[in-house]
Amino acid sequence: MLVPEIIISIIFILTHYLSSPSLNDYWVYSVTNYVTGETFNQTRTIVQSNSNFTIKIEVSNSDRKEFLYYTKDWVLVQRDIISKTIIETYTYSPGIRLFSSSLEIGKTWILDYDEKIVFMDTLNPRANRTSFKHHSFLMHVVASDFIAIRNQTYFCYVIDCNYTNPLGANQRWYRYWFSPDLNITLKEVTFTPAGSIFEQRELIEFKISTTSKSSQEDMSQRQNMFIIWSATTISVFSLIGVILFFNKIRNRKKSFTSY
Repeated sequence: MLVPEIIISIIFILTHYLSSPSLNDYWVYSVTNYVTGETFNQTRTIVQSNSNFTIKIEVSNSDRKEFLYYTKDWVLVQRDIISKTIIETYTYSPGIRLFSSSLEIGKTWILDYDEKIVFMDTLNPRANRTSFKHHSFLMHVVASDFIAIRNQTYFCYVIDCNYTNPLGANQRWYRYWFSPDLNITLKEVTFTPAGSIFEQRELIEFKISTTSKSSQEDMSQRQNMFIIWSATTISVFSLIGVILFFNKIRNRKKSFTSY
């Protein structure tokens, strides 16, 4: 009776592993700051992906280093910002999962988390400090859209992220164009308190091993092989069980007739 459960567990583990992000996958965003008028490219690269289900992403910035730490199901747990002598570490509890697993237009949910901020100045230790904040956002799927990247069109959900507070104020901070096929945001807009656009970033290039067509086909073939293997194994064990059962009955009949 344990065989089917074991096989199902193996399939789950292997298919989960096959669908995990890969080392050196990257995303390149074109970023426009509407306050300064500055436009630049920002690259996010997976520089570590290890067995304890941690993804370390390096964000390229000209004046600082930034690292994002995710679990392999894309829950943000930590963010490090390093600039010259300053090190800032942000940890989130619970981890931040921006997008719900199942999306549809009109869906809403609350995103609540606590943020711990550790500020360290290597030249001025007296400036070191630790602070805590609580954040609450109302997430709302407001529409669907299509975005083209290098002649390929992707379906997206448009999701507003509205900051809320105990007084009931509700202010839109972000808008995301999220692709469920690629499992990433293709476009992000940050708003000012007055409601105008502060910053916009758009995906212009990427390499995601598990979402490329060839990789998806390969993953699908492997998953099909596991399913066929499991079905065959279950059938074999079932057949062996039937044979042993009938052999046991036959042996009992022989024993009975011998008396």
